[in-house]
Amino acid sequence: MPIYPFKTDKELCNFARVFIKHLEDNLHKNIQICLTKNKSGSHAYFPALMACFGYLEMLAGFYIGDTYPTRGSKNGIWKYMYEYMDRNIYSEKIYKAIYYSVRHKVAHQSHPCFVTYDKKNKLRFTWTITAAGNRPAVSLKKVGKTYLKQKKGKLRSPWPVWYDHLLKIHLRSFKCDIVTTGDKYLSFLSSDPVLRTNFAKCMKEYFPP
Repeated sequence: MPIYPFKTDKELCNFARVFIKHLEDNLHKNIQICLTKNKSGSHAYFPALMACFGYLEMLAGFYIGDTYPTRGSKNGIWKYMYEYMDRNIYSEKIYKAIYYSVRHKVAHQSHPCFVTYDKKNKLRFTWTITAAGNRPAVSLKKVGKTYLKQKKGKLRSPWPVWYDHLLKIHLRSFKCDIVTTGDKYLSFLSSDPVLRTNFAKCMKEYFPP
């Protein structure tokens, strides 16, 4: 049954493929720009990470039918990740680590905490972000009690700060994992009326009929 304003299910699915391909192309372009070294040999890691999060959150919105997938108690991003990403890698603990310590801090305060204290799981973790395509794309490993290094020429902590876990994010492989979810989502769209209804809800917000 067609979903207004689309005239047929086929029209909806065809548009979804075109629209998601457009978003994917933009992601590839932005990541390429961010991970091209400047004259000093540095990359724009945080903008690249936010581009990945933005694409992931857009797809999560399509999945649940809300352009704000974190609205209220919906937790649409975790639902989408659980459905379409490798659960052996993207566990709920990993999701909370990358979202609450990195994504939210970068989005709202420009920089994540140097060490995040997870009271529920009783762990303290710092992070490292690379431009590499290493696997797994994201990991959270126990490293034992370790103090942040006070590097010359770098911002130093005002007092000794320790952590016992290390969150690693490899941007190129993280991007690939996210892009793969878009292909999986599209593969289910034509046979799932709920997915089509939710996609149409979002399109009516992006393109008011």
